Amino acid sequence: MTEFRRRIREEGWVRALKIGILHAESILFDLRHGTDTFRRVPLRKLCINSEPRSRAAPYDASPVWPLRHLLRKFGVSGSDVFVDFGCGKGRALLVAAGFPFRRVVGIEFSEELCRIARMNVHRFRTKSCVAPIEILCGDASKVPILGDWSILYFFNPFDGVVMEQVLENVAASLSKTPRAIRVLYYNPIQREVLDRSRFLRLCSAVWVMGREFLLYESVGL
Repeated sequence: MTEFRRRIREEGWVRALKIGILHAESILFDLRHGTDTFRRVPLRKLCINSEPRSRAAPYDASPVWPLRHLLRKFGVSGSDVFVDFGCGKGRALLVAAGFPFRRVVGIEFSEELCRIARMNVHRFRTKSCVAPIEILCGDASKVPILGDWSILYFFNPFDGVVMEQVLENVAASLSKTPRAIRVLYYNPIQREVLDRSRFLRLCSAVWVMGREFLLYESVGL
């Protein structure tokens, strides 16, 4: 209750209520599926070396309904591959798996969070889970960008230095395997990095339940 009052003071009734609804939905999501995705994890509690830690963001789960709503609007096809950079415990992967992607991929540099994410995938129980899920444990700036990855998702996973390197890797992949990609960026703290990218253009900024998502599409290199 104290946290809710603080949010009302700082953000107003409407936004505080929306945040409260999304938090309740997150808790129900875990209860329904037997997963552990809601609880935040500070960086200090992760066993990772100092350099990646300094460039990463704490784990926080993606909101269920806003992400599901936007993926519905995307018009996902069976040839699309969804990739979550900094997937944490895998909440976004579980939501995306309800869509007809060819597959869903998560990249996470914390071995602890990778273990939790894999456990969540194993426990995830829903008849609407139609896409296979794969989790890659490694530094997002060093993971090769495969030629069929088409929808890239970021929930403020790391700083601008890592984001720039990831985008350079994406550009190299597009040069090698030309294709259309879309980037969905939630809580776009590093948006200036994407805005100055030579192969992306901002298509729209969408607010869903008080949460901002930016949608970028690829342009010719």
